[in-house]
Formats: sequence, structure tokens, C-alpha cells
Amino acid sequence: QDVDFLFEKLRLGTAEAAAII
Repeated sequence: QDVDFLFEKLRLGTAEAAAII
């Protein structure tokens, strides 16, 4: 479960980074 949570957080982070870029 922790891994899934971290993966989701990373996905959200990359999405935000892409939006900023």
C-alpha cells in the first residue's frame, strides 16, 4: 500500500511539473 501511495504521489508531482513546464 505504501508503494502505491508513493507512486501516486510521484505521478501527481510529475503531472504538476509538466503543467508548470
